[in-house]
Amino acid sequence: MAQSVPSTPPHTQPSTGKKWKECGQIKTTPHVEEPSGITTHPNGDIALTSDWSPVTVFSRNGDVKHVIQGSPSSILDIAISPSNKYIIPSEHGINEFYIYDSQGVLVSTTPTHNIDNKPSRPTSVAVDSTGRIIVALGWDGHKTVSIHQPDGTLISKYETTSSPYNLTCTPDDKLIISFDDNTLQILSSSV
Repeated sequence: MAQSVPSTPPHTQPSTGKKWKECGQIKTTPHVEEPSGITTHPNGDIALTSDWSPVTVFSRNGDVKHVIQGSPSSILDIAISPSNKYIIPSEHGINEFYIYDSQGVLVSTTPTHNIDNKPSRPTSVAVDSTGRIIVALGWDGHKTVSIHQPDGTLISKYETTSSPYNLTCTPDDKLIISFDDNTLQILSSSV
């Protein structure tokens, strides 16, 4: 009798890439419950956002280094600039994003407006290799992405086809945006 060989389901492929092994684990509670956004600092620190807590920065060993005082809670995303500043979209209902230095001190607050210049709440932030801040404004059906100087000054904004939800920049400064209609768009910089 021939042995049957289990087949790989059609929706999964065997891994041919790098194999990962656990090299550490950090317990985030009681400092952060239900993390929602994460970024790493060039020195290895880990910054977490949460629906319930302000941004908390852990060392790579898991020690709490600092809490970004005054940072909003109920935030979904965080980015870090090449100059080591934390970029944080506002909490629910506030139409702005915040820039904090590497020690968690507020540097500036920048208001956000959609393509029609109406106040709009950010859903996601990213930073490209030059330090430009890219903000998705997709709450309440808004369809705008805005691009800012590293200090928060608006450079430009453009209308998207759907509401942008999350965005990130690749190392070669391509912008990847996820939309509420389950699509992704990849853009190269023209600014």
